[in-house]
Amino acid sequence: MAQEGRTTVAVGEVTLSPSAAAAAPAGFGDTLRSEIQVALEGTGLFSVPGTNEHEIEAMIAELARSGRAAPRTSRAQYIYAVRVETLTLNDEMRVAPQLNTHDVVTTRGELVVQISALSPATGNVVRFNINGAHQAGPAMRDGLSTRGNRDVNRGALVRASSDPQAYRALANNAAMRLAGRILENNNAVQVVDVDGDRVFISRGADAGYAVGDMLTVRSLGRELRDPVTGERLGDTGGEIGRIRITEVRARVSLGSIEQGVGAIAVGAIVRRPQTAQP
Repeated sequence: MAQEGRTTVAVGEVTLSPSAAAAAPAGFGDTLRSEIQVALEGTGLFSVPGTNEHEIEAMIAELARSGRAAPRTSRAQYIYAVRVETLTLNDEMRVAPQLNTHDVVTTRGELVVQISALSPATGNVVRFNINGAHQAGPAMRDGLSTRGNRDVNRGALVRASSDPQAYRALANNAAMRLAGRILENNNAVQVVDVDGDRVFISRGADAGYAVGDMLTVRSLGRELRDPVTGERLGDTGGEIGRIRITEVRARVSLGSIEQGVGAIAVGAIVRRPQTAQP
């Protein structure tokens, strides 16, 4: 049952591009779908109720077949069609120094997901991309997988990862970034403290932030909303600087000032380069 006051969202079966399908392990689409459902619920803005699966898939199939707007049916206020465009997750293996029976392994992955948000009430479709990333290690592993080439001076061997937990972590990061962008669009991320060139902001791992993310900082202006729909259109503030994330905690991130045209103060608005509407 949908929770009162929340927008109901149904998430369709995940599809994969041919290249992503070739790289993905069995069941990855189901894993990503589950992570997105949990992340949407976690925003506090959405309810993801049980919905007629056949109806959802029929709507998505019609959208793909005709290229037109979705039919105006369904009990959900939004339907998310999810397509994985690109997927890579590799283990980089190097011979461990002074221990050539083992490898030092680093796992790195990237994911690009296209979201098509369908509004059955209006027939409108909004499309946007979400990027996910995952890195783990370096960690020591038995080097038998590269036996026969134990030269400590050789370059890294790169192989597709077979670790199911790493694929789930990659899916989780993309889902949390989706949730984070939606939260930004409905409840602004703000600067909560400034210490020299260090800036603390009001979101962290709970919104999918990662070390290395570049964010813009805007002065606090008046919020602009569509007078008919109530949709948030932006604000009257202007960009005053950019920060790069250097540390991520559960609900707070720390960034360093990369550039600025004005003083960054507590209360300033922080945004990613792109934001997404549900």
